[in-house]
Amino acid sequence: MSIRGNHSPSALTKSALNRAVVRYIPKELSKYAKLSNVNFEEAGNDGKDELEWMLKNSDNMLRMYGSGEELAENLRIYIGFSSDGWIDYDPIEPYNSIITEFRSLGSDSFIPKSHMFAILHHMLYLNVGAVKYPGVYHAILSILLKSIEAQNAGNLEFVKRSDFEKLLDKLNDELYERRIFIKQPQQIPNFEIYSFLSKFDACLVIIDHFKKLIPVWKDEYNQLEILVLKLLEQHYPDNIEELHFAMNRSTFMVNYVDGIISSYPDLFLPYDRVKNPDHPIAVRVFQDKDQEFLMKSELFDAINLVKPKSKKYESTNGKLLTLKFKSIRKDFGDEVKRIEFVVALIQRTKHAAVPIQTPSGDHCILAADALFEILNRLIFCHRIFQKFQESTWTILLAHLAPLAEFFSAHEKSPFFVTMEKVESIEASIMNSLKNYKKIPANCVRNAKKDGFTVQNLKNELANLGVTSLFPEIQDYAEAVYSEVFNAKKQEFLRTCDLFDAVEKCLLICIFKRVPNLQLFLHTQHACHRLPNLHCNHCSAVPQRKKFKETTWNDFGYNGNSYSYLSPHIETIILPDGQNTSLQPNILQFGPEISPEFRYFLLDLDDHCAVSCVDLTDDFMQKMVVNLDTFQKFCPKKKIYIRAIPMGNDKRDETRRVFAEEVLDLIPVVLRQQSTPLKKNDERLNNYRNSWKMPKYSVKTISLTEFWYILEEFDVDKSRITIVPDPTYENTSYQMIADFEHEYLKIRSPCGNWVIRKEQAAFKIFESAICEIDHDTKKCVDYSNCLKLRNEVRSAIRQCLEYDEGAYIELKKVEIMISIFRNQNSFKEKANYALFQRLKLMEIDGLVPMDEFLYEFSKQKFDHFFGGDMEWIQDPENISVWKGYEWYLNACLEDFQGQEEEDNFDAVKAIREEIPFRIPPDESSLEKMKPDVCPIENFFTCEREQSMPDDVDRKKKKKKTPKKKTEVKVAPESPDDTQKTLVPEEASPEIGINRSNNCRGTSEEVSEELPERSTPTSDDVQKTSPLKKTPAVDINQSKCCTKCLRTSEMCNEAKKELKMTQNKLEKYEKKAKRTEEVEIQMREMEVEMKRMKKEMKEKELEIKKEKCENQDLKISILKLEAKNAKMQLEEKNHSISQHELLERVTDFSDQLKTEKAKNELMKIQLEQNEEKLKSETREKERGFEELRAVLSIMSTEMELVQRDNRNLLEQIASTPEAPPNPAVPESSSEGQPCHHRFALFRFQRIKDSLCHKKQLKQAKEMVEKMKSCTDLVEIHQIADYEYYQFEGKLLKYVKEVELNIQKIKETCDVSTVTPLPDSPEFSKRFVNLYWRIINNQPIMSSEIEVSDSECFICTEEMVSDQETLQCEKCKKVTHYKCASKWLKINRSCPNCREKMLDPEEFPNLGQ
Repeated sequence: MSIRGNHSPSALTKSALNRAVVRYIPKELSKYAKLSNVNFEEAGNDGKDELEWMLKNSDNMLRMYGSGEELAENLRIYIGFSSDGWIDYDPIEPYNSIITEFRSLGSDSFIPKSHMFAILHHMLYLNVGAVKYPGVYHAILSILLKSIEAQNAGNLEFVKRSDFEKLLDKLNDELYERRIFIKQPQQIPNFEIYSFLSKFDACLVIIDHFKKLIPVWKDEYNQLEILVLKLLEQHYPDNIEELHFAMNRSTFMVNYVDGIISSYPDLFLPYDRVKNPDHPIAVRVFQDKDQEFLMKSELFDAINLVKPKSKKYESTNGKLLTLKFKSIRKDFGDEVKRIEFVVALIQRTKHAAVPIQTPSGDHCILAADALFEILNRLIFCHRIFQKFQESTWTILLAHLAPLAEFFSAHEKSPFFVTMEKVESIEASIMNSLKNYKKIPANCVRNAKKDGFTVQNLKNELANLGVTSLFPEIQDYAEAVYSEVFNAKKQEFLRTCDLFDAVEKCLLICIFKRVPNLQLFLHTQHACHRLPNLHCNHCSAVPQRKKFKETTWNDFGYNGNSYSYLSPHIETIILPDGQNTSLQPNILQFGPEISPEFRYFLLDLDDHCAVSCVDLTDDFMQKMVVNLDTFQKFCPKKKIYIRAIPMGNDKRDETRRVFAEEVLDLIPVVLRQQSTPLKKNDERLNNYRNSWKMPKYSVKTISLTEFWYILEEFDVDKSRITIVPDPTYENTSYQMIADFEHEYLKIRSPCGNWVIRKEQAAFKIFESAICEIDHDTKKCVDYSNCLKLRNEVRSAIRQCLEYDEGAYIELKKVEIMISIFRNQNSFKEKANYALFQRLKLMEIDGLVPMDEFLYEFSKQKFDHFFGGDMEWIQDPENISVWKGYEWYLNACLEDFQGQEEEDNFDAVKAIREEIPFRIPPDESSLEKMKPDVCPIENFFTCEREQSMPDDVDRKKKKKKTPKKKTEVKVAPESPDDTQKTLVPEEASPEIGINRSNNCRGTSEEVSEELPERSTPTSDDVQKTSPLKKTPAVDINQSKCCTKCLRTSEMCNEAKKELKMTQNKLEKYEKKAKRTEEVEIQMREMEVEMKRMKKEMKEKELEIKKEKCENQDLKISILKLEAKNAKMQLEEKNHSISQHELLERVTDFSDQLKTEKAKNELMKIQLEQNEEKLKSETREKERGFEELRAVLSIMSTEMELVQRDNRNLLEQIASTPEAPPNPAVPESSSEGQPCHHRFALFRFQRIKDSLCHKKQLKQAKEMVEKMKSCTDLVEIHQIADYEYYQFEGKLLKYVKEVELNIQKIKETCDVSTVTPLPDSPEFSKRFVNLYWRIINNQPIMSSEIEVSDSECFICTEEMVSDQETLQCEKCKKVTHYKCASKWLKINRSCPNCREKMLDPEEFPNLGQ
């Protein structure tokens, strides 16, 4: 690209450099980043000198950025490759962005449309060597181009280089070959005609002419006004020729730019599908190392330009998702044929990534870069990791929860994050950590001149205090030191290198402590940014990649609804169109489970495959003990693995699988795909060792980590189906529908019941804190309560210290709860009535509001509502679940107490668990209820087998002798086979679905069996389907099938009888419990009644005491008044001569002091007089200047009038001219000659009145006058005068504002109305004021209240004005006003008495 010219715009101004520094350096350090001079001058040496000065004067807070040269190099990249919208710009400043080309995959070159304005600015900037006042020209050029570029805001479009080169050739030809720039424009203003105006008015007019060159003027362009005004103030009117020249060139430039843009709208204006359908549509393909991806929103916007409204993209909370480029053409086909793909490299500096413009006009960076930037600010700007210890890691982890939530590993491809979201995440973290800001923390010390060693790095880590949080951090020092040493840019390691080493050590420790963040780095392909982190997934490269592109079958929660057999039977039916039902293998076992047991899921095909072979119960249990054994028996088994969500929100994103089930699944799938593991392959053992958990806990991993492990082993993922847990949905609903259902429990891989660690913490809190009585009156020993809370806090923290997503065995949690309940301090305060009643009530029940608030007040929970009860819809009753929620939150606030930071992790975990127990609202509970499939429909197994096949199979079974037969088992490898001897006399039943192979409809069974109630979970455990039914001898009856059927029905009836007996026992227990609760309720009611009676009696006693106290107070006051009177009388009678002498001496002393005061007052008066004289002199000087100005103006007016008269005479002398009306000279009298001068004068008047100084002074005079006298009449006169003054002032201000508005609208001075008299006090008030202030006597006639305001015109009447008084009401008005009134009305305006006009009917007696 060749651009000709002799001059170029400033590559980097100091103003642009300052704005880039503010963007580049975090705002916490920006107060130290100050340049020496910020202006539009060129930053010499690429800004290195200015940056070096800034670093030296930054109070050692910017040492991490190295030298000024290094910072300038990083800023050059940061400014050059980011858009002007991110760095921001001054309207009159030239463009600073580097003109970049983007190569398309078709070898074409493209330029961003925003850079076309920079190129046009560059071309026109180069041709102003002969321009006078080039600053004005450059400012107009910059403002004009940037105002036009603003039309492209929110559009990211590209221009072909070939189209651009055509324009470039035209510009070179016209501007350099033909030199059309020298030609003069046709119409230009002549600034000489404004010479008769004052300099101020002329400047304003000339500035207006320059402003009119901009199509749409905005207030942000005021720098141009300032620039022109400075030139005019310095040189006007001597520089009129230079102004003409600058105006000519600027006018030509504006017209030329308009012509270029109108001739080439496709190069500058937004895309128009109708006017130019062939305009290129380009989409950026970002390259980062070996990754190629593009923004999903940008691609969809481009497709919508080709086919409007064909794609819809929804933003995801600050995330901009990406798509892999290699699959774009395959996935979108013809939709992207019209689109050009251009390559864009991801640019980074040492300390920040270069923001990328989004299709909507915002700016973003890659998610990995955003994470590194946030952590860098937390390390060095906020120094958070220096303020915690290893024992408080869980608290810090709770504060860092926004990081883990947003930067999750759910997205397996890179994505972008908006800069606004990055700032909000950092702000939310720091808002939660605001109490830690005051804790002091050490800064990184300076390195020695000859560098630093590994030991120095370790000492620095200890000096910073990060070893108390990360004791293992010094283990990484040596590896990090070698990495930093190899990357050093000078001979010795410097302080900035020490900052880098400290940051890398801390980052390694953080990612090791938070494995999900480390997995996130791997998903974003950013592990190479920290080489010493040693990512397991990066190092474990699979030998084969045959199944890399496969994907699993995923049955998530979004958009799917599942059916269940029963709330108590662990069975789930998938929405796959075939109603595939899944049951765990644990249902085939009794109470005792084998140590070799491992949980896996069986479908109907598995049940039917097992039912084809007669097996004993023992052998069948051995066969289904784990997935590995069962797959050997059933080689084509479909593999299912359950995924459990970790929260109520984003359930699909937070799903996790048990690590042990993953390790059991991998060898089975590898065997199915004929690629079994080798005997010496230790990878599974390595994972098992690295995933070891403490006793009674179970490890889980995220689905993303599961995905990468499958890729490591090159597993065919299409053989795996992700399904929900069969019990999770039912138990989660039961927890809300029934408060007695205490746990959201699921089966562990070993078959035990487990719960999430957060739920374990919640259950400990609920059992140990919520179930006790918080009434302080009943608390015997406060130390026991404090001890109990500390123990509960430590137990909760013990649960939360497990790895993320860990599950804890239910029996351990129950043991911990039982320990708390057996403590004496707990027994003293346990069994709180309200909480127990809430748990026993139905979810849709109601609780009286008065009773609930009374119980709340007993527990000292009044502060929970904050006195605001208006938001409660039903003031009489509240729902049970709402009361339960309030009580939990109130207990949580009380548990949190003043030690907010010490309990932050526990409180946060408990607060996030409360929604698992509370429905979102009353209407949503029914929606949450899982669909229940009828048992009859579930037991009908529709298989594609004909009846003759079943008959043949039964005949074959009858013919076989009663000997042990050989059953072939699937070989473990292609070369191995195995045979197992199985007894023929096996049970006819294996699982729930075993009876499905017997040809008999469910209707026949339902007719013969009695009614059955749905079994509970306990009943299912007691009556397992694995119990062997008694065998029936086939030879005893010819109709063997009927006998078998009847025997099976009898057995089922016996089982149901046992189940009903168990239910009866449970109901009896519940009935006993309800009776006990009713007894407690009755006792509570009796106590309540007694308490109410006592309260009423106490209220009556208090009222009586109040009445007695009031009577006593009244009597005391009377006695005090009598005593005061007696004392006054005694004092009056007991004044002696001695006291009189003392008074005389006192008076004489007072006279002396007053004389001294008078002398001081005289001195002050003299000083004030001198000041007044000086002020009057200055005012007289000002008046003289004004008189001179007025004389000049009058002479100018006379000259103008003479010219007008001459012109009128000339016009009158011409015979053909029409008669003109005479010009009224009086209209211009008293008015300024130009509307700008008048506007300036009125604006000054308005500004002098806007602060209301006059009103304040008037108020002070009135108050001073009132304070000097107690006469009511004078107070009334003062108040009246103040209100009159205020009204006059308002009227005066309104007239001024009206004149300003008229001048602005019409620019005509003739429309100005004369102002009223300036507001002032009346002469009567002023005379009274000075007389009262000087303590002069006032006559009663002087303060006599009379009419001082005319009743008609409401203006004050002066003593020398002629007045007229009504004979009846004595109301006085102006004589002229009364005459005008009586000419129309003939009656008094006040009392309506008949009156005559005194001018028409004068009084003959006078």
